[in-house]
This record gives sequence, C-alpha cells and structure tokens, in this order.
Amino acid sequence: MRQAPLSHIFSALALTAPLLLASPAHARPVEDSGRIGFFAGARYIPHGHFIEQVNHSADGDKVTSEVPVGFAGLLSFGFRALPTLEVSLEFGLLHDHFQLQSGNLQIYTVPLNATVRWAPLDTKLYPYLGACGGYMLSFFLYNEKESEGPTSGFGGLAGVGWDFMPSWSLMVEDRYVFSFPTVPKLGELNAGGNILWLGLSYQFEPEAPIAPHGR
Repeated sequence: MRQAPLSHIFSALALTAPLLLASPAHARPVEDSGRIGFFAGARYIPHGHFIEQVNHSADGDKVTSEVPVGFAGLLSFGFRALPTLEVSLEFGLLHDHFQLQSGNLQIYTVPLNATVRWAPLDTKLYPYLGACGGYMLSFFLYNEKESEGPTSGFGGLAGVGWDFMPSWSLMVEDRYVFSFPTVPKLGELNAGGNILWLGLSYQFEPEAPIAPHGR
C-alpha cells in the first residue's frame, strides 16, 4: 500500500485549518461566564535531589527504585473575569512512589490552587498562557506510618484550547509547579514537577438580564 505524499498531507491540513480556526458569532466564552473542567495527565518529577539526600543520610538508607512519571488529576472551577482572562479555583491529586532499602514510600499530594489563564485570540483554536499558586498538602505513607507535609506551590503554564462545540472545549496544557515539602527523616521532596494535561471543560453562559416590563 502506497503512502500519501507529503504534499497531499499538507494540502489536507491547509483545508481543515480554517474549519478549526473559524469563529462563529459566539465561538469563545463571554465575560461573567463560568466553566467546570476535568484534567488528567502524566507528571514527570525530578527526583535527583531527594534521592541524593536519602542515599547520603546518616542511617545508611538507599533508594532502590523510583517512578519518575506518575498520574495526575485536577478539577477546575473557572470564572471569566474578562473576555480574554479566566480565574479558576482548582484541586487535584498527584502521586509519587519510591522503594527504599528500609521500605516502601508512597506520596499523595493534594494541590489547592488559584489559576489565571490569558487567551488573547478570539478563535475556536486558541493558545493561552497562565500562572498558578496556592497550597499543597502532601500525605506520606512510609512503612505503614502516616505523616503530612503542607507547603506552598507556584508555577507557570501554557496550553492550547479548542472550542469544538458551543459549550464544550478540549485543552492540552503543560504546567511546571515548584513545591518542596519535607518527608520526615528522609529529606526534601519535589511535590510539583512538569505536568502534561488533557482537559475537557463545559461552559456555563451568564443569565441574560430580564427586561423591565412596560407600564
């Protein structure tokens, strides 16, 4: 079976791009509208600093294995403050896992963030930039002993959204978060990292004002 020439592929992309970018009368969310979205993704966590601390600890413990990529989930409640600016309250769940000589370490982190997204283009397919910050609560389960590590977290993000239906959007977002709680007796851990999200959101339109009745 012959493969399609590159020229045919580029021609197809050129024909479909205007359909994705076309803006109907109301392609983008309007001011004062609300949005609820769910994001799921993969999270890459640089563990080098934590592993070095454990391997050089006074008790002689060692990290025997790690999982540098973990699952991440996020629920977002957004409000369109301006036509190009959305403010969201978000909470989610992040997971880390280490195997040490002394036992198993599981980390579950719950981010509670405020996030701002700026999307200047009034098109169906649009890029955006943003920032996030807030509270990160990490739960450590180490050899069946539980402890907590609350700390702050902040980061930057960039993504692309696609309003494929009047009230529905798909979003691909890359976010890097800085957050460093301390695991008791082991050291400082990176509870943030680089997260690649795929999101689906639903837009709630603001209620239309009620016209006053004439006399």
